[in-house]
Amino acid sequence: MVQKCLDSGLPSPFWKSDPKLGVTVTFSTPEVTPEVTPEVTPEVIKLLKHLTGEMNWGDLQEVIGLRDAEHFRKSYIIPALEIKAIEMTIPEKPTSSKQKYRISSVGERILAGLANNNAG
Repeated sequence: MVQKCLDSGLPSPFWKSDPKLGVTVTFSTPEVTPEVTPEVTPEVIKLLKHLTGEMNWGDLQEVIGLRDAEHFRKSYIIPALEIKAIEMTIPEKPTSSKQKYRISSVGERILAGLANNNAG
C-alpha cells in the first residue's frame, strides 16, 4: 500500500494500532480544486495523441483536422498549456512564428494513464 501511494505521488498512509479497535490505516490526498487542477478535456487528450516531437501551430491544427484557428486556440492549445500537458519550445516568445509545441512530462503522464486505463 505504501509503495502504491508513493507511486501515485501521494503521502504514505498513516497506521494506528489500538488494542480494542485493531489497526486503522488513514490515506491522505492532496486537496485540489478545479482552479488548481483543471480538467483534462477530450480536446487536450486528442491534442496529446496527435502531437509528435515538436510541432508548430499549423501542423498541429492540420493533423487534428480543424479549420477554425480560434476554436483550436481556445479548446486545444490554451487548456493544454494551462494544465502544463504541453510546453512551448520558445516560452519567452509565445507569439513567435517559430514557436513549436511538445508534450511535457505532465502530458506524458496523462497519456500513460490513458494507456493503463485502456489496457485493463
